[in-house]
Amino acid sequence: MKLINKIIRTQIFLLGLGLAILNADEGLDGQTVQQTKGLIRKSFNDKNYTKMSLRRKSPFPGANEVELLRSLLDASPERLKIMKKTIERVESMSPQKKKEIKMRLRQLKDSPPHLRAHELGRLKRRYEQLTQHWASLQPKDRQNEIKAFRALSFTEREKYFKSVTQHKKGQ
Repeated sequence: MKLINKIIRTQIFLLGLGLAILNADEGLDGQTVQQTKGLIRKSFNDKNYTKMSLRRKSPFPGANEVELLRSLLDASPERLKIMKKTIERVESMSPQKKKEIKMRLRQLKDSPPHLRAHELGRLKRRYEQLTQHWASLQPKDRQNEIKAFRALSFTEREKYFKSVTQHKKGQ
């Protein structure tokens, strides 16, 4: 069950929740956001409080790497294993697959908050349904099915998910 949860979390990680790890300086993880709280400055012309851009230039060469290393040192062993698997999967991706995922992440990031919340809710429900389905399988079958699922393209994964939900309704 733990293995399934890790694999599913890795999938979600790549679909949008992992943007902070892949781009640690973008301020999407809790630690970096905590650091930006002190960067609120008052705008003199409209009297609104605004945040400085999170894409500002690094204060010194290698600052991003230092921040990434710090976040890795703070991570739990379980989180590090998930990151390691994710990095290995990203390294093994074709340039076309990377481009597709970047495009989907950009679309998610650029979408209005209500659509983004809807999409993330849909992904969470999908995650829960796949976890339940895989938990109902025998361990050997589970491993084979998860391995096959990971090899599928996005459209094939959609078809797989539909077949899982139809199979569940048929029971």
